[in-house]
Amino acid sequence: MKKIALSIFSFIIILLVTACQPSGPKSYTVTFKYDTGEVFLTSTVKEGERVAEPTTMPSKPDADFKYWYETDIEKSFIFTTPINKDTVLTAYFEDYEFVTVTLQSNFGETIETLSVKRGNIIDEVTTPTSTNGLFKHWYVLNVDVPFDLDAPINNSITLIAAWTYNANVEVNYVSYLGKDGELVAKLPVLLNEKAPAVPFNYSDVTFKYFYTDNQNEPYDLTASVSENLTLHAMFSTYEIEIANKVSIPFENTTTEFDVKNGNLDIFYAENGSVPYVNVYEFLALLKGFIDPELFETFDFTFEDGVLDITYQYYDDTEDVIYDLICTIDFNKNLISTNDPAFYWAYIYSTETNYGRNIEYVLDHPDKEYTEGIDVVYNLNLYNLDLAVYGDDYLAPLYIVNQLFAGSSYYNVYFNGDKLFGIYGQVSSSDPAYNKIRRSSKNNTKLPEDLLQHNYDVLAFNMDHFYGLKDYKEINSFYDVLQTYKSGLMNSDPKVVTATVQSILMKKLDELHTSYGFAGYYNASTYNPPVTQSSYGSNVLNWYLNGLYIVDDAIAAKWKTGTTSGWAADSIRRPKYWLIDDNSAVISFDGFETMDIEETTIWDDEPYNYVFKQTNILPALNGGNRYFVYNQSTGKDTITETLIWGISQNDLTSYASTLINDGWEFVKEDTTQTDYRANGYYKKTINNVTYMATIAYNNLYDTAYIGLTKGIPTNYNNAWKIKSDVVNLIYSDSAVYIETMIREIKQNHPTVKNIGLDITFNTGGNVGALYRIVGLMTNEPFAVSSYDGETKSYSTSYVTTSYNAYDEYEWFLLQSVVSFSAANELSTIFKQNNLGKIIGQTSGGGTSSITPILLPDGTFFTMSSQNMNMIRLADGTYITNEAGITPDYEIAIEDLYNNEILAGILNN
Repeated sequence: MKKIALSIFSFIIILLVTACQPSGPKSYTVTFKYDTGEVFLTSTVKEGERVAEPTTMPSKPDADFKYWYETDIEKSFIFTTPINKDTVLTAYFEDYEFVTVTLQSNFGETIETLSVKRGNIIDEVTTPTSTNGLFKHWYVLNVDVPFDLDAPINNSITLIAAWTYNANVEVNYVSYLGKDGELVAKLPVLLNEKAPAVPFNYSDVTFKYFYTDNQNEPYDLTASVSENLTLHAMFSTYEIEIANKVSIPFENTTTEFDVKNGNLDIFYAENGSVPYVNVYEFLALLKGFIDPELFETFDFTFEDGVLDITYQYYDDTEDVIYDLICTIDFNKNLISTNDPAFYWAYIYSTETNYGRNIEYVLDHPDKEYTEGIDVVYNLNLYNLDLAVYGDDYLAPLYIVNQLFAGSSYYNVYFNGDKLFGIYGQVSSSDPAYNKIRRSSKNNTKLPEDLLQHNYDVLAFNMDHFYGLKDYKEINSFYDVLQTYKSGLMNSDPKVVTATVQSILMKKLDELHTSYGFAGYYNASTYNPPVTQSSYGSNVLNWYLNGLYIVDDAIAAKWKTGTTSGWAADSIRRPKYWLIDDNSAVISFDGFETMDIEETTIWDDEPYNYVFKQTNILPALNGGNRYFVYNQSTGKDTITETLIWGISQNDLTSYASTLINDGWEFVKEDTTQTDYRANGYYKKTINNVTYMATIAYNNLYDTAYIGLTKGIPTNYNNAWKIKSDVVNLIYSDSAVYIETMIREIKQNHPTVKNIGLDITFNTGGNVGALYRIVGLMTNEPFAVSSYDGETKSYSTSYVTTSYNAYDEYEWFLLQSVVSFSAANELSTIFKQNNLGKIIGQTSGGGTSSITPILLPDGTFFTMSSQNMNMIRLADGTYITNEAGITPDYEIAIEDLYNNEILAGILNN
């Protein structure tokens, strides 16, 4: 018992001793696991200490170990963190990212596809073989630049085999140029194989097509390659996304074409201001400007992003049918045609008979035409875009208008609220002027997208339709506009207006280009001020040292005295004057034309055409020339007829004929001493009351008959027909010149030389010009021209139905003022050897004019691509823009010196 007690005591002592000793630090387990939960390893760590990062990292097929994490997979564990609990750390892996390496024997011919871990090199590449030659190296897109196989592969790539070709293998090389001429690719192409389409990876432009030398002519990638090629890429910098459309009312404001009022859908991008139209709907709206019957034969075909518009045009003068096609390629952003006549052959005849008495000699042996180039409108070059919106084929309104209407003088003007059909040059005196300028946009800022569009359309119009572009050595109008860009891109419409005016009047600085009126974002009455400083030096010199000086010489010659107007318009200046008994000169200041039907016998047809009623007037026979003027306006139907070969007695007898034909004579007591003092005749036919007046002018031995619908509501008020024979004669150049010739012939029988004084003539209508030449010669006369768009030259031969007064020797008296059509008269005179030219070098002006509309509503006119030329004896064509040199040069102050002129003419 004693031993047992002692043992128990000793055990207790040991326990007591042990319990009194200090306790040791705790330890924790850190478990490292795979992401599958499988344990990678464990580690025991004393409390508060750090666990060591394993020196051996876990691995997993097709993945890279990245880090350990505790609970948040996106946060890697920080191994400096003290361990105060059992901890589980999980391995985070990232799957390998593989890229594809495609091996091709030639572009597009795949040999093998490899999968390579991003950032690694290609482990092994099998050397390809070919019957065409020996393998040389791998390349990406440029056959001359070998690919480095030791370079890490970070993106999918295609490697193409380069070959040292056998001697019997013919191969060509195609170079592909991207933006700014960057060499993007150079590929070998076996003889008669096709050039492959190389992709581009630009984010700021859209690839449209390849081309070789002509940027407007897409290269056909289906064509066989038979020589080395350089293919340039054409890109578009602008892609429109149409979002909505609005139906806009259309009103025709001219009587020149019978276009019906209607509506047209205008399309916009989201929150956009640039108007787009459906090409078909635009053309359909303009029936009446477009021959309605011909339009019904138009064929519109849309396939694979290409719209073809086709129709047949019969030329009755040549007895030829032309197949005309316009192609609008919405994929390539191109508008082209097989013949520029497409854009005008469909035009309906104008109400005005501009071409009376003019004929073209189609079989003349010296007629000439040199083939030009195809006309292609490349919208890619102007930040312009074509768009397809559902079933609508859309193009910018102001491009469609200019191509299909505007170049023929009919324009569709859009003021933001309404569309208007306008004709020619709309001036402030035109009834349509105030109407089209009033808009809800008046006095508002120009939106940014419309400003950019305005800028680009201005460049497009000037590049394609400005006739003096080459003459002024302008490569692209973007180069010109760049200097003015801040003004053209200003949201203040007055700043834009002033800038456009400055470009036209100061920069271009030529008389055929002038500012019309301001756009509709301005106040409806606003136009930029025009002062002497608005003009460039060339135009200013023409005025100061030309027009004013010549007018002073006229004043000195005829002693017109000091007046507020032009001396040239003074009544003291005669319509013709004698140099001596041998020579007379006709004062001739402008080429004017009226809507006239000429006959040599009485003809009811002109009246039937105007009034839509036959046999209104009884015939007045016995005359030898009848000139029926169509003086109708939008609201009044009027003809005024001048008759030669009728005496005062004949007209008195005609008054009785009117009474016998059922006309009633009306004459009231009046204090008026003008035409109203002579009374009028009235007659009702088919419920329409007609009014007629007759008169006789003894000065020019000319009878007059006026005819209109309706009678005056008040006898003393102004009548629609005023029996003004003299002004009718002066209003048409051919009638005026022939009247003066008759006067000279009757009153001065010794005269053998007649001259046209065009020293103060600034141009006018070309039809009037041809008619006047036809009064001087019965021979067909040559007219040479140049088309600035097609780059084609031509010489046509023109004749008229007049019996020319070729018993006279004709001459011209010209000055620096003789401009435009007057300059063309000098050109025809010289080219056809029609007579002497006396005076100074004429004022030039080779082009006709064309009206231009900008999207902001700005209207201006400029020199067109239709240019008059002179063809020399050796067949060379030269421009007459700088004027025609006279055969006999005299100073301005001597232009009207009878002694000097007689010395030249009688020599």
